[in-house]
Amino acid sequence: SVVSIGEAVLPVLNKNRNRVHLYDKDKQAWMLESDISGKYLAFKLYYTDVSHVPRKCTRLVSFDLAVLSIDLERPTIKASNGPFSRYYVQEDLDEGFKMHTNIPVRELQNPRCEFLSADDQKVTVHIHWIDSHLLTTPTYHSLDDVSRLHKHQMMREILALQSENYALEKQLYSYQKSIARTHSRGQSESEDYPPDRNHYHR
Repeated sequence: SVVSIGEAVLPVLNKNRNRVHLYDKDKQAWMLESDISGKYLAFKLYYTDVSHVPRKCTRLVSFDLAVLSIDLERPTIKASNGPFSRYYVQEDLDEGFKMHTNIPVRELQNPRCEFLSADDQKVTVHIHWIDSHLLTTPTYHSLDDVSRLHKHQMMREILALQSENYALEKQLYSYQKSIARTHSRGQSESEDYPPDRNHYHR
């Protein structure tokens, strides 16, 4: 795919104005923020349209960052370990992705720094939008999982058989108890009331 370039010009030393808004080739909104809190100049890229990612979808975005020298004949300084790829899903806010450069912050404090424009002391940054894909997150119904379904059915059948077996055992025990009770009652009655015996004398 064609790589598009977004240009951001920002006063990296001004902490109150060190942000700039830009768009990628899919017209998605982003914000770039400079960071001079460390030893080297860094940038943080926020996907401000992250709340517009469709539900059940993931956006894969690949990008790179380069800082331009005011001397166009000199090479640009690319972010360390770039290019980058990030996956985004719908959420309220993006926490941002930090990219580091090897440009010392102390060098930027020199008004004659090769990266600062002479008139307004701003740095020009290029964001290379390499690729962007909207991926559909697959959703599986439990019925699609054949092995899980079979296991579930077998467990239900086993539980049903166990329940039926328990009911039969309980019924058999009840019958045995009833028979034993009847037999015991019969013996008791025969002992309490012995049969009459008539003696005949000739």
